[in-house]
Amino acid sequence: MLPLTLIPLSESVMLESLTEEEDHFLLKLATNSFSGTCPDCKKESCSRHSAYQRRFLDLPWAGIAVRVDLSVKKFYCKNEQCRRKIFTERLGEKLLPFARRTSRLNEHLNRVGYALGGTGGSKLASFIGVPISSSTMLRIIRKVEPDVETSTPRVLGIDDWAFRKGHNYGTILVDLEKRKPIDLLPDRDAETVKKWLEDHPGVEIISRDRASCYALGAKQGAPQAIQVADRWHLLKNLGEALKRMLDKHNKELRQAAKEIAEVTRAQENKGSEVKEENPVKPQMAVVSTEKKQKPTRFELNFLEVKRLKSEGHSIKHR
Repeated sequence: MLPLTLIPLSESVMLESLTEEEDHFLLKLATNSFSGTCPDCKKESCSRHSAYQRRFLDLPWAGIAVRVDLSVKKFYCKNEQCRRKIFTERLGEKLLPFARRTSRLNEHLNRVGYALGGTGGSKLASFIGVPISSSTMLRIIRKVEPDVETSTPRVLGIDDWAFRKGHNYGTILVDLEKRKPIDLLPDRDAETVKKWLEDHPGVEIISRDRASCYALGAKQGAPQAIQVADRWHLLKNLGEALKRMLDKHNKELRQAAKEIAEVTRAQENKGSEVKEENPVKPQMAVVSTEKKQKPTRFELNFLEVKRLKSEGHSIKHR
């Protein structure tokens, strides 16, 4: 007998059969209720109309997919004031109407999707026994309402992000102390940033890029806040300032490069003249040109260990 935790909707269904197919387990279940409650008027009815099969996925067993065929009843609604004449029995939050997956499976997929994204989540889900496409994984993520940050951040980061790179851009707001995104704005307008800051008073420091719209929006929406540049833009500013400085001294840089090249050429010519005045035998040339390398610390330690061993010292630490 299967444990009840392995059977979806265990409190309202009974197991009719369990078969192992080529790539999945197939569970055939049926509801054991004799009445249903109309979802519109909330009146209970025992007048059965018919039954039909619902097919959906549940959590995998030992890495093997689990598919479920569930026989669900339909009932007549006897309330003459109700616009719904026939309804299907509801199965609670564990299996929503028209759902193709149980709620507990969706919860697991949602966590996988948040951690790995669409493509990565799809690959992992398929590996553990839930075949699913990357687009479906993204739809599952989007259906779940994210946790909304209610408190106003003390240090706010403002930057742009792309709905579609090169076409549509919005604004992302990040709590830099918690390292957590808190809101997305539909555009990069100063008025939008201003309105958000006015609705969330209390921001003390605003870290932003160099966009003038963000500077204006921050100044108007939170005039008391200190505006600073983030580290990436500080480095970018430094690089651009250095480039502008070097561009103003192109003549001096070319002259310095020319002088260095002349000195290097003169030293090479002087070295070649010395070799011609003092020729050496071909077989000795290789030996004379080799530079004696200074022994490394590892080599010195190795020689010291060998010396101590030859003197009869023990390897044990005293």
